[in-house]
Amino acid sequence: MKRLAIALALLAAACSSKKAEPTTPTGGGATTAAAVTLELGELKLVDVNKNKAVLVHATGVIEIPSEPEFKGAKVTADGKIMKTDTGEVGLTLMPDGTLKGPGGKVLDVTLSADGVITSGDKTISVNDDGTLAGANPDAPQMKIEGATTPGLKRTAMFVLIVLTMPGEVHEEVTPGPAPTK
Repeated sequence: MKRLAIALALLAAACSSKKAEPTTPTGGGATTAAAVTLELGELKLVDVNKNKAVLVHATGVIEIPSEPEFKGAKVTADGKIMKTDTGEVGLTLMPDGTLKGPGGKVLDVTLSADGVITSGDKTISVNDDGTLAGANPDAPQMKIEGATTPGLKRTAMFVLIVLTMPGEVHEEVTPGPAPTK
């Protein structure tokens, strides 16, 4: 769970260098950002082995009760993860299901309207009982509580992507020496 908190904290730190991008009008005068809609509700992403959870409230606020030093992030209905104190955006869900990370980097992952994550030839989805289908068997066992609709599954999986983002995304946006291999 500490790794999950660190991932969110690094994302929140990375947000401070992200500049807002202008929206581009589409054919009918709507913006591309308007095409993304996430359903908000009370969700719990549980690390089953440690019995610790990340909470996503109906307001979109993300809370990690086991990590009181976590400063906070929020998921928005229009597909963004942002810092709660400044509103700076760190991750954006695009209308086609792709994700833009800090600095506009497009991540090698997509998220479908019904909450299925695809990366390469692998997919991860939420079963009706909240367990994950297709997840890495060596990763911590996760369970999603409260994801009772495809929209809530999508929101839960969007937050889960942030919690499990690989280190190289963070290394590009956080100061400090590069790790040695």
